[in-house]
Amino acid sequence: MLRRLTIENIGVIDRLDIPFDDGFTVLTGETGAGKSIIVNCIALILGAKADGAMVRSGARQARIEAVFEQDGTYGTLPTALLEKLDVKHGEDALPIHVAREIDDTGRGDCRVNGRKIALKTLQEAGRILAESHGQRQTLALLGQVEQREMLDRYGDLEGDRESLAEFVRHLKKIRSGIGRLRREEAKVTARRDELQFELAAYRDVAPVLGEDVALERERSRLAHAEQLGTLTGAARSLLIESSRGENGVVDSLAEISQNMRDAATLDADLRGASETAAAIAEQAQELALLLARYLEGLEADPNRLDAVEERMAALDDLKRRHGGSLEDVLEWAEHTENEVAGLERASTRLEELLAEESRLNQQVIKEARSLSAERSHAAARLGRALEAEVETLALAGTRVVVDVRSALTAPEVRDTDAKSGQPVDALSWCDESGSDEVEILIAPNEGEPLRPLSAIASGGEMARVMLAVKTVLARGDARTLAFDEIDVGVGGHVGGTIGSKLAGLGIRQQVICVTHLPQVAAHADQHIRVLKRTQDGRTVTRIEQLRDHESRADELSKMIGSGTAAGRQSMSELLDAARGRDGAGDKDSGVVLRLLEAVG
Repeated sequence: MLRRLTIENIGVIDRLDIPFDDGFTVLTGETGAGKSIIVNCIALILGAKADGAMVRSGARQARIEAVFEQDGTYGTLPTALLEKLDVKHGEDALPIHVAREIDDTGRGDCRVNGRKIALKTLQEAGRILAESHGQRQTLALLGQVEQREMLDRYGDLEGDRESLAEFVRHLKKIRSGIGRLRREEAKVTARRDELQFELAAYRDVAPVLGEDVALERERSRLAHAEQLGTLTGAARSLLIESSRGENGVVDSLAEISQNMRDAATLDADLRGASETAAAIAEQAQELALLLARYLEGLEADPNRLDAVEERMAALDDLKRRHGGSLEDVLEWAEHTENEVAGLERASTRLEELLAEESRLNQQVIKEARSLSAERSHAAARLGRALEAEVETLALAGTRVVVDVRSALTAPEVRDTDAKSGQPVDALSWCDESGSDEVEILIAPNEGEPLRPLSAIASGGEMARVMLAVKTVLARGDARTLAFDEIDVGVGGHVGGTIGSKLAGLGIRQQVICVTHLPQVAAHADQHIRVLKRTQDGRTVTRIEQLRDHESRADELSKMIGSGTAAGRQSMSELLDAARGRDGAGDKDSGVVLRLLEAVG
C-alpha cells in the first residue's frame, strides 16, 4: 500500500508530503487546489508518461517520491521483478521507495530504493503496486484490450493466457528459424554441391598417408632400372661367380672362414678372427641372395612408370589445392566430410522445423479455442456480476453483456478448414492474447439496444459502471486504487452508494479518491483537505488532515455551500449515517433530505 507521497514542483504544488492510511481515503477541497494533480502524481510514480509542461513555472525539475509498504495484507512484488529492480535479499520485506525526477523537457530518471531503473521496469512494478484512474484515463481503461485483461483477471485465466502466449512465442521462433533456413537454402545447396564435387575428386584419388614418398622411390627405381640392373648384376656376379679360374667372393670367404676355424682349434688366440671371418662369409652370402631377389623384381616397364607418374601428378594436384602436403589433404577431407554432413543436417533440420511448425500451429489453435471457451464462460459470470453491481448504483434494469468474439469462428476460417482439410494459419488469427475481442456492452435504459461501454454518453453512467467494474474485479486484488472524481456526473442520491462501495473496497485494499460529493466523503476512513494559499505572491497547495468528527462535518458543509449551524449538523448526521452510528442510517431528517435533494 502507498504510505507516503512527496511532490515537488508539479503545477501549483511547490512541495507536499502526504501520508496515507489503510482503507478508504478522500481528497476534498475547492476546484484548482491540486487534488487531481495528486492523483496524476500517483500515476507518474507508477510509470505514466510525463510532460515537461507539468513542471512548476520557474522550476527546472520536478520530483515525486513514494513509499510503498509490503505486507501480508497488501501483497508483495514477485521475486523475478525484485531481481529486475536489483532488490537485494533481505530488502524484499522492506518498504519500496520509488522516486521519479522530471525536467522541463519531460525527460528524467526513475529510481527504486536509490537504484536507477528503466521506465519500462517502473511501469512493470507500478502495475502491481497501484492503479491510478484520472478523469482522462477511464475511457482508455475501457478499451477492448483492457476489457480483455479485465475478463482474464476476473476468470482467473492469466495462466491459460500465458500458456497460449508461450506456444505463440515458440511458433514465432520456429517460423523465424524456418525463414532463416529457407533464405540460406540456396547458399547451403551451392556450398554443399561445391564441397561434394571436391570430395568426389578426392575420393577418385583416395590417397593414403605416406603414399607419395613410396611412389617417389618407385619412380626413381623405374626410371633407372637398366643402370640399377647392370650395377647390382655385376656385384652379384663377383660374389658368386669365378673370375680368372678362381672361386667367387662368397666361395672364397667360405674357404677363409673354414681355414680360420681350423686354425682357431690349434691356437685359441685366433678364435676372434675365426668368428669375424664366419660373420663376413655369412653376410656375403646374404648380400648375394638380396641382390638376386632385387634383380628378379627389377623391371624397366614404361607402362608402370607412366602409371606411377600419373598417380603422383594426381596427388600433387590434391596437395596444391588442399594444403601442400598429403597430411593436409587428409585433414581437409575429414573437415569437409563433417561440413557436408552438417549441411545435410541443415536440410533435415528444415524438415524437422516444418513438422514442429505444423504441430505448434495446431496446438496454438487448440489453446486459443480453449481459452476462448473459458472466456465465454467467465464473460457470462462477469456480465451477471456487473449487472448486480450497477443495479445498486441507481441503474436498475441496466443490461450488461460481456461479448467475446473469437476470430477462429469467422466464416472465412471455417471455409478454409473445410476446403483445405488443413488447420488455418494460427498467427493470422491469434496473437499472444488469443483470438478474442472482448467488449463490455451495456443498455442503461430499458428498451435500448446494447452498446459498447465506451460509447455511453453519460459521464455519470460511465462513472458508476466503472465503479462496478472495479468493485467486481477488486476481489483478491492487493493494489492501491486511486480515483480522480469517479463520482463525476453523479447526483447526491447515488453518492452515498458510491461512498459505501468505495469504503467496501477499502476493506480489502487501499482506495484513494478525489471527490466533490459529501455523500462519498462521509464514508472515508481518512479525510484530507486540499487547499490553496498565496505565499510570496504565488499560489501554493497545502493539505490538512481532518481527524475529528467536527472538522469533517465542517468540510462537508462547505462542499454543499452551507456554512450554517444547520448545515454542519446535517453533515454530522451524514457522517453518523455513513458509519451506521445509533441507527442514523435509517433516519430521514428533513434537513438532511433537503440538502441531499439540493445536491442531486
